[in-house]
This record gives sequence, structure tokens and C-alpha cells, in this order.
Amino acid sequence: MKKHILFIDLLLLAIFIFLIVSKIVTVPAIKIIQPIFMILVAVHLIQHWKVLVASIKRMMK
Repeated sequence: MKKHILFIDLLLLAIFIFLIVSKIVTVPAIKIIQPIFMILVAVHLIQHWKVLVASIKRMMK
């Protein structure tokens, strides 16, 4: 896997854990974190879609 995909994966994991913890402990910055999480999910899906398409193209050759 490429480094930038792994970096986004780790960021998503960290923010997801932070969101879970914020349900237990009140965090005032959660309204800022949630949109960032959604943007990272979108970037994550696009990155993996590109990898999937490239893999399928290589298999078809």
C-alpha cells in the first residue's frame, strides 16, 4: 500500500477512537472533528477506489 493511503487510514482510526471517547467524555471540539472525519472518509474511499480500478485494469491485461 502507498504511504499516503496508510496515513489516511491511521488518521481515520485515530479520529474514530477520538469520536468514541468523546461520547463518554464531553469534548467541545467535536463539532470540528466530525466534518474532518467525514472528509477523510470520502478521501479514503476515493483512494481505495483508485487502487481497486488500477488492480482490475492490471488483471485484464
